[in-house]
Amino acid sequence: MVTVALTNIINDQNIIVRILGLNGVADAPATDFDFHMSILICDISGNGTVSAADVAQTKGRLGQAVDGTNFRSDANGTINAADTALVKHGS
Repeated sequence: MVTVALTNIINDQNIIVRILGLNGVADAPATDFDFHMSILICDISGNGTVSAADVAQTKGRLGQAVDGTNFRSDANGTINAADTALVKHGS
C-alpha cells in the first residue's frame, strides 16, 4: 500500500501522480506508474458533475463511519450535516 499526501490541489482539476520504482514481485524490475485523477469537490457519485443526487447520497450516509465505500461523502472525518451542507453548496 502506498499513501501519497497531496497539497495545493484546487477544485475542478485533472492531475497525474507519478510513483517511481514500484514492483509487485521481489525479483521483478521496478516500474514507474502514473495515476490520473480528477478532482471535483462534492462529486460524491464520481460521475464528473455535482447535482441533487450527490446531496441525496450524502444525506443517506449521515452518521455512518467513514470507510472505503462512502469516503467521498466525507470532508471532515465523520459524515454529518456539515458534509451535506458542503455538497448542497457545490451543486
